[in-house]
Amino acid sequence: MGESAGGQLVAILGTTSGSKTFDVGENLDTPSDVTCVVNLFGPADFTVFHGKFSFLGGAPEDHLDLARSASPINYVHADEPPMLVVHGTADQLVPYIQAELLVGAMDKAGAPYYFHTVVGGGHNPYFGLKFDASGSSFNSGGGGIGLFEDPLVEPLIKGFLHHYLLDGRKDLFTGVDVTQAKERRRVCPK
Repeated sequence: MGESAGGQLVAILGTTSGSKTFDVGENLDTPSDVTCVVNLFGPADFTVFHGKFSFLGGAPEDHLDLARSASPINYVHADEPPMLVVHGTADQLVPYIQAELLVGAMDKAGAPYYFHTVVGGGHNPYFGLKFDASGSSFNSGGGGIGLFEDPLVEPLIKGFLHHYLLDGRKDLFTGVDVTQAKERRRVCPK
């Protein structure tokens, strides 16, 4: 489970499960596969940021190979573990389109996922974090509501983890009472 940059990291863990893509160093005979992933507003495709941020040694378009290799969207496959994706529509740091791109790629590949949209959700689980347009700081004003303002987020996370980790189930997680939220589901291919 991870949020923001942590969401990108767990999405990489999930989308590369079953492969040795990033396995280096010691303990190579121990698998690095995961059972499931909870991605809270993590970037999925660094190539579409177009100079908005300077990372990876500079703007993404100046380092496309590195940006592609750090983007979970490029590793999506049908046999990856189930992923819960939660993202807010008012996220001003990692735009909502990042979640849509990721679930679109998972849908196309036939990968299992559960997508929950937090309408008005910003870039933080507890309050709406906004990136200062000058590029120098973050502040708590004007970045949308926190994801946990949506009463379904916490039960969804707990239910998803319980489904796959505690119960060890392989069938598709179908959520909790979703009458108040917009969701998309993908049937588990296994």
